[in-house]
Amino acid sequence: MVVGGDCTPLALEAGDAQAAEEHRQAHLAALSPLTSVRARAHWLLVADLLRVEVLSLSAGGSEASGGLSAEALATLRAALAMIVAYRFVPLALEGFTTAYALAPAVTGDRLLAVAAHHPAARYHTRRRAGGLLQAREAGGGARGPASEPKRAAVAGLTPDALLTLARELDQRLGSAHVQVTEP
Repeated sequence: MVVGGDCTPLALEAGDAQAAEEHRQAHLAALSPLTSVRARAHWLLVADLLRVEVLSLSAGGSEASGGLSAEALATLRAALAMIVAYRFVPLALEGFTTAYALAPAVTGDRLLAVAAHHPAARYHTRRRAGGLLQAREAGGGARGPASEPKRAAVAGLTPDALLTLARELDQRLGSAHVQVTEP
């Protein structure tokens, strides 16, 4: 069994919440008690982002499909805050993709395009973000001012700029009037 981030995105793309959760649990089980604090934080944040997507799938989708799980929204906001605190730039990009899957109207296409094209994004993050962008474009156009920013402009975003975008996304998620559903 491949652990964590390698198979879980495939399960998420397939809409298989149970398989995604099984891979997330395997990811958590592989964490060694001897792991450093920073590496442990990274590991747990990956699990939190995966949990948000599993909760979203289990609840039937996103804000656009009728409401967000309060737990998913709280987990995402806490993860974004920790990502900024620990300055995990690749996870900030993964957070943009997770946020888009959960609340596309709040996240907007620009952050998804950044996640799809920024060189600091992990492979599966770029792949998933690119797939979500293609699905969005096939479904009726783009949202936000810049659906597909030029790669040079995206690559020019510094780590500090990306972390600022993550902080701003967390604030928008907190202040947006998204419909939250209770379990």
